[in-house]
Amino acid sequence: MGGGKERLNRLFEALEQSDVPLKTFFPTHVARSREMIADAARFTRMGGCIDFTAGEPEGTLALMRDAIDTLGAVPQRMTLSSDAYGSQPLFDENGVCTGMTYTSPATLHEELCAAVNGGLFTLEEALCFLTSNPARVLGLEGVKGTLSEGADADLIIYGDGLSIREVFARGRHMVKSGTPLVKGKFEE
Repeated sequence: MGGGKERLNRLFEALEQSDVPLKTFFPTHVARSREMIADAARFTRMGGCIDFTAGEPEGTLALMRDAIDTLGAVPQRMTLSSDAYGSQPLFDENGVCTGMTYTSPATLHEELCAAVNGGLFTLEEALCFLTSNPARVLGLEGVKGTLSEGADADLIIYGDGLSIREVFARGRHMVKSGTPLVKGKFEE
């Protein structure tokens, strides 16, 4: 969603003036302003799902905690994702774009660590925003976001301070004792 003054107003209008099902919409990037977050919280109370994009300067999970506590957002209808390797503008202190970079998938782990170690959420609470909630929204419940028979066997084992010790993706060992075993096509 953009950061303009319309926020989610067009979405609410579409829901009020049409028969388009609420689940058709999945607003992302909803942390652009306090007003946008209030609209997003309202959308969850209506039964919709929203996505906060990791990497907000004040901590995205901190914004999510506030949305739950002060705006009545429904945690089971909230997800946290990253724009991993997506373009990311760089701004100076005046808000002027000075260049471009990209975001990192590590942002999700950094957000998780900050929120759990800072006491905003328990590990179990915070993980739902990254696992079971997105799986449900994307229609992958029972396959992703869970440890159960028939699921994809995606697993992270954390060490001290939530350091990543082991990673399994679809049952394949990807990280062992903190060292990557499998690298991407363009990694050395």
